[in-house]
Amino acid sequence: MKILLLEDEIPAYEKLLEYLERHFGEPPHFDWSRTVAEAKTLLTEGSSYDIIFSDIELLDGTSIDLFKEISINCPIIFCTAFNSYLLDALRYIMCFKENLLEEIFHALYFEVILSC
Repeated sequence: MKILLLEDEIPAYEKLLEYLERHFGEPPHFDWSRTVAEAKTLLTEGSSYDIIFSDIELLDGTSIDLFKEISINCPIIFCTAFNSYLLDALRYIMCFKENLLEEIFHALYFEVILSC
């Protein structure tokens, strides 16, 4: 399974990676980006992903704006600590995304992710 992690905060990234390693029993194959610009490069240079775990606010913009700009053909799990982004995520889901799994918050346990 190839995973794309979009997370600007290093502690949140480390926690998500810890959950993924616990689930897979070893580090999964993944790419990581802290910025929209780098994520766009990863997504447009031929890399294909099975799933994307994405914070909404990255260092240089929002992942939702990125996903509106380029076609995504895999499920996305939004991971955010801010309830204020819930409406943005829901608007994106309703207008642009057919295979979104679930809007989640960093504070939830990884089992929620696995049950999606």
